[in-house]
Amino acid sequence: MIAQEHSAPDVRHSADRLGTLAAYGLAGLLAILFFFTLYPNPVDFLIGNGAYFEMGDTPQHVSGWLLYAKDSWRWPLLSTQMISPQQGSHIALTDSIPLAALLFKPIAPFLWENFHYFGLWHLGAKILQATGAVFLIRALGHKTILAGLVAAALALMSPSMLFRLQHTALMSHGLLLFTLGFYFGALRRDWSLRRLCLAFAVLILLALLVHPYLVAMVFPLFLAASWDRWGGLRHWRKVLATIGIVTVSVAVPAILLGYGSAASSGASGGFDIYSMNLLAPFCGGSLSPCGFIDATGGQYEGFNYLGLGTLLIIAAALVSAALTWRSLPPWVSSHAALVTILTGLVLYALSGHIFLGMRELVALQYPFPISTLSTVFRASGRFFWPVGYAALFLALAAVLRLRAPVYLTLLPLALMLQWLDTEGLRRDTRSFLTSVAPFDYSGWSHFQGEIHSIKVTPEYGCAAGIENMRYVYFQVVAARLGVPINTAYQARTSSTCSDPEDIASQMEPGVLRVNLSPSNDEVASADMQARLRDGTCWQWTGWHGLIMCLPGSSEQDWAKLNIAQ
Repeated sequence: MIAQEHSAPDVRHSADRLGTLAAYGLAGLLAILFFFTLYPNPVDFLIGNGAYFEMGDTPQHVSGWLLYAKDSWRWPLLSTQMISPQQGSHIALTDSIPLAALLFKPIAPFLWENFHYFGLWHLGAKILQATGAVFLIRALGHKTILAGLVAAALALMSPSMLFRLQHTALMSHGLLLFTLGFYFGALRRDWSLRRLCLAFAVLILLALLVHPYLVAMVFPLFLAASWDRWGGLRHWRKVLATIGIVTVSVAVPAILLGYGSAASSGASGGFDIYSMNLLAPFCGGSLSPCGFIDATGGQYEGFNYLGLGTLLIIAAALVSAALTWRSLPPWVSSHAALVTILTGLVLYALSGHIFLGMRELVALQYPFPISTLSTVFRASGRFFWPVGYAALFLALAAVLRLRAPVYLTLLPLALMLQWLDTEGLRRDTRSFLTSVAPFDYSGWSHFQGEIHSIKVTPEYGCAAGIENMRYVYFQVVAARLGVPINTAYQARTSSTCSDPEDIASQMEPGVLRVNLSPSNDEVASADMQARLRDGTCWQWTGWHGLIMCLPGSSEQDWAKLNIAQ
């Protein structure tokens, strides 16, 4: 009899463990299935083949990794002298996912030539998204396999994540889901100070090693967890202790990894341009009554459509809340910091110029420190992401608390609507992934061993009107040849912007000199004409007339590049 009494809790514990493993395992399988149905050539994509890796900003990310991988280890660990050798650069500035770079650099010499991990990260981001959704819905009290699968499916069909196809690091929305899960988990009484600090310190550091914007979203949610967990001013010492321990725990490795120097590499504007429109959560799907709205020319950064299925769940949750409105004030009181932080993120996403459709409603000037933050985190529209996920999962948790016949009818309908509504985004994904590569870099292998460095003028950020892709092209060339380049398209720049040199008279053996925007006088000069005739220099007239010079080269050498004049 005693043995039976002791065995019952063990059986329940084993069943709970199996249920947990099943929820996460099935969510991971769902993510893998979603990846293989969404990507036209999934295996090729995983190993890094395809035009996708040569279009948009992706070649910036890939070339940043390759230049870092082909350099020696340096201090700080995330720095490289292959970009801007005189002062060096930081791998975070090329959005090359420093976490993956640190993991793969030790084994890079044993992998195939020009290996990169960005295809693998796409799959990893899908798995992170699905498992993060399971973690969050379980933190909200719903630990059934059904709740986990519904949460994972809705998260994978998140329009804001699907829209981020061309920015691999910023697809890692699963970190935001885990952060929200940590917040609700931290409010449980079994979370000690030590556990809370360790969980958030690791999560914030991981976010930093993926992309700084994710830190700017994760850290405020951590502040909310610290405040709401300890009851705010009633236990202010614990609040300060939590914030202090985690901040120091993250700041020390961040500084050692060189993030202090990377963060100080200049700033730029655009806060009021890359904002979110008030209609963004309701417009932009295949079934939505309105299409994507861009009132500033940069509100694609604020693409935050929730999806018709998500909106249905939120509407059902609001109806339920209206019927039980007496429970709302206590909930808001116990989650006051979270509500405040999410409200602040919405206001930041809207920026100082708030648009409803194409109509500007408000023009504000944010005070310090928001004005300073806006020069660093200028793509303000992105900051709605945590808000959108919080709205979805709080609403989903509320719907799951309804009677079974209600949610068993509502949730399949919501999933179907979300799937149909995101068809346009999935179609755009498949179309982009089957595009033709804009350049053929294979001809540059002819110059392997002949080119020891590349010097581009003007440096990035020093001349208006030069498209970023011109810099990225030569970053890719440098990365494939494994040689340093003096400048690069990066998130921030610290170029000296010295006066452009006459490349025809500044020849150095083994140095490929490139002028991205030569003046007519430079091209017509007698020195340059002589260089063009003997083949030392070559003009790519089909691409804005840029000029390349390499001592000892000939017209036959340039012809092997297989690019049109």
